Amino acid sequence: MPEVSPPVLVVTAIPEELEPILRHFDRLDEDRVRQVRVYRSSACRAPLVLASTGDGPVRAERHALDLCEAIRPTALLGIGIAGALSPSLSPRDLLAAARVRNGTGEMLSADSVLLSLATGAGALPGTVVTVRAPLVAAAQKASLAAQLPAAERAAADMESAAWGRAAAACEVPFLAVRAIADTAGDELPSYLAQCVGSDGAIRRTAVILRALARPSSIPQLLHWKRRTTECGERLAAFLWDFLDCDRW
Repeated sequence: MPEVSPPVLVVTAIPEELEPILRHFDRLDEDRVRQVRVYRSSACRAPLVLASTGDGPVRAERHALDLCEAIRPTALLGIGIAGALSPSLSPRDLLAAARVRNGTGEMLSADSVLLSLATGAGALPGTVVTVRAPLVAAAQKASLAAQLPAAERAAADMESAAWGRAAAACEVPFLAVRAIADTAGDELPSYLAQCVGSDGAIRRTAVILRALARPSSIPQLLHWKRRTTECGERLAAFLWDFLDCDRW
């Protein structure tokens, strides 16, 4: 029998980020790996496994680690949306994390080969800062940006550092690529930061209840949801180019 190549593992935090990618790839087989629902594709020369780990650092790291241990991928690519810290980043821009930082000062560096492929497919190199709760105010983003080198292109997310730790534990090459959903000057509903659970995940029921209590915030949420969908489509197209079959 022919030898089967190790797969490329692509993870998102939430299903809404994964759905546009699943629509973009054909020949999908649904499976479960250690309680995580995965989708396998043979559309490219290298086998592809796609999954959502769940949002927040606890679930993201645990499920990414489970997947890396079980399938031993040739690479781990974490993708999804992020909030811009740099005013130069526009909606739907793609940021490939040459560095991933978190609030404890930990810094992870991207695999150089994956980073080169990502920038060749249209992503901008920069830094992703993993935070514990959504940055909902422009002032919060500006404060965090001020802690970074002035010329550094940067965005904030909630899972990339966790994915990176899981990849490092399994000695798997890692890269995070994020699409910009909200700019440095955009304001999000302030209650989003109050809807984060003990595991770092956003509690959707709490978001809905608070939105109903503050109907004036619903247009903001709907606008953000549209941006998320647009970013998902942008990431799906990027991933297709990134996984050019001749490269694997």
